Amino acid sequence: MPTDRATLPRVPTWAVVTALVLAALLGCCPSARPWTWFGEDRQYPHADGFFHISRGDDDLEEDLLPIYGVDLPCGVADLRYGNLQEPINELYLRFTAPVTCLDTFRAAYGLLPAEWEDPSAPAEYEWRVSSSAKVYRAEYDENHLSLYVEDSHVPPIAYLVLERWAAPKDSAGR
Repeated sequence: MPTDRATLPRVPTWAVVTALVLAALLGCCPSARPWTWFGEDRQYPHADGFFHISRGDDDLEEDLLPIYGVDLPCGVADLRYGNLQEPINELYLRFTAPVTCLDTFRAAYGLLPAEWEDPSAPAEYEWRVSSSAKVYRAEYDENHLSLYVEDSHVPPIAYLVLERWAAPKDSAGR
């Protein structure tokens, strides 16, 4: 006796296995999550994309700044950042901030006026730092800090380069 009940199509075994493997990868491996491959909106794109070495989720405040023991100045806006970790740890930040906040930041980390030197930001960041920018440098907690301030803009545009030659610190070592 025939039945009027519709039958569901069979799902091939290979499709089920593939779905389970993808679900396991997405669940356990942060680097396999496509939505994290290019970082957050504030992060510069990586030239090496998928092969970029990252710390945690590459979150600036939680994962990257603690490596250098540095906090952002007050009043930061229009922030962009990028990090490289081979052969040394390097963090590049571009932002705007009020003059008073930049002065407080410079005092907190002992940044002193220095001679002009072209910042060595990766080409894909497209930094255009004018040679008229004020340059400040310091060694802080095994880090080399360079701050470039374009004060012809209101608020000033700041470019901060952090380099760490020692082993990376973790959040707990801060």
